[in-house]
Amino acid sequence: MILGVVGIAFLLVAFVTFGLNYLNDLLQGIFLYGIGVVILLSSELFFAKRVEKFSYCLTGLGISSLYITTLLNYIYLKVFPGWVALL
Repeated sequence: MILGVVGIAFLLVAFVTFGLNYLNDLLQGIFLYGIGVVILLSSELFFAKRVEKFSYCLTGLGISSLYITTLLNYIYLKVFPGWVALL
């Protein structure tokens, strides 16, 4: 389980690095939200019944990527104002 958490941390760093370096502002925000939603939905729909602990790790990755994407869109990319980030 500890290695799963470390792996998720590395995936989040890679996720943010790719999004910030290779896309423009609006496309970055849309792409990062899309990847977060795909990870979250795939963990809940496909892996929840087969591999339960792996599903927990992927669900955590999906939720944390959505949270980090919201922070990046507000602080770094300035795609939307602060009141939208609080929703």
